[in-house]
This record gives sequence, structure tokens and C-alpha cells, in this order.
Amino acid sequence: MNYQPKETDFDFITLLDVIEHIPIEEHFNLFKNISNYISEKSLLLIIIPNPEYIKYLHQHQPESLQVIDQPIELPTLAENLEKNNLEMVFFQKYAIWEQEDYHLFVVRKKKRI
Repeated sequence: MNYQPKETDFDFITLLDVIEHIPIEEHFNLFKNISNYISEKSLLLIIIPNPEYIKYLHQHQPESLQVIDQPIELPTLAENLEKNNLEMVFFQKYAIWEQEDYHLFVVRKKKRI
């Protein structure tokens, strides 16, 4: 959450299967930090397990989960993005192991008007 990159001109940042392992209470700080380093031309790709799939695993296959493996609900994610001047510009459900078990988001910094 506090990473300070040497470069500050990013075209594309990826968070693939990352944010479900960071406590939700820290997501505001994570996106605040990212927002400080990206420009309006940058894109952020977020891929997470479908929250319903994570809930299913918690109930039926808890041994398959990591120490922190939490469902990330769309409204919570959208709220943390919004508070940090970021906006979701694309969303898609897709399948890896099960039907629609993953969510893909493309995010960008809000454009100044």
C-alpha cells in the first residue's frame, strides 16, 4: 500500500489476484497510493475471484483458501475507487475454473473537466 515507484509515468498497471488478499480496510490506502502515481492516460487492470465463488469456497473448500482470501463486492470496490478519483470503465465476468468465477475491471483516473 505504501510502495513508491521510481518511475511515475505508467501506461498500464496490473493487480491480478491481489486485492482479495489485502484487508478491505486497506483498500482505500491502496487506491490512494495508485491514484498518486497514475495519470489520465494510465489504465489499471484488476482481476479478482467472483465474490460468490469466494463465499462458496469459504463454505465448501476452506482448505483451498489463503490466509486472507475475502470476497470483494462491486459496491465496495467502486466506493474505494471513487474516493480516490478513479473510475471503472470496463467490467466483465469470465471463467477459469467454473462459470463466471472471475471478475475483470479496467480502471482509470477520472478526467479533469
